[in-house]
Amino acid sequence: MPLGPDASAFGSGWFGLNRFHCADLSQRDIDPLTDTHESRFDWSLARSRVQTLSDSLEHGAAVSAKASQVILEERARRYAVAPERSLLASEQIELLTFRLADEHYAIESRFVREVLRSPELTPLPGAPPFVSGVTNLRGEILAVIDLGQPLGCPSIPATPAWVIVLGLKSVEMGIVSDAVVEVTAVRTDSVLARARAARETHPTWIRGVTSKAVVVLEGQAVLDDPLFHIDQPEM
Repeated sequence: MPLGPDASAFGSGWFGLNRFHCADLSQRDIDPLTDTHESRFDWSLARSRVQTLSDSLEHGAAVSAKASQVILEERARRYAVAPERSLLASEQIELLTFRLADEHYAIESRFVREVLRSPELTPLPGAPPFVSGVTNLRGEILAVIDLGQPLGCPSIPATPAWVIVLGLKSVEMGIVSDAVVEVTAVRTDSVLARARAARETHPTWIRGVTSKAVVVLEGQAVLDDPLFHIDQPEM
């Protein structure tokens, strides 16, 4: 179909118009920096933002390095502290604490064979006053002693609340007690100098006193004392 006279006046018609328009656009987009038309991209603002980002990264790196140094120094101080050493068996003792009247005493648990609750005691005629009596312990006669009397404590009732059975390789004797308090382990160096109150009577019985004012007995000395070597009648 032939083109009309209006179309021929434009040479290539609509195709020519489009060609001229595209050429004009491409010329504008080739180099935005030299474009004489108003630019749609603010390069100054972009450069400013890039610089700000760069400064922030450098500052962050400096802060991070400083924080890391603080962490490393703290870690070094923590590792420089020697860990607390576990106590050796020879550096601690296990004590059974009991009460005689208003006083608290303790003896090493290795000297304790067992603890009896309110055993029936039979008086022993002619025995010293500190001998509370004897009791039948599984067919064996057990002499029961009131340590409070030799140590200057008030006497315990004829039927004691507790009897602590002492001995190393075998049962040797029992001692009366108003109460059995606890079994606990303490450092050997925490047992201080011997209690003054016992030095005038039986100083060899006393090993020392703890920071809680518990008098620690020397178990072997108590067991070996001739005072407690009593002839026991048969029951």
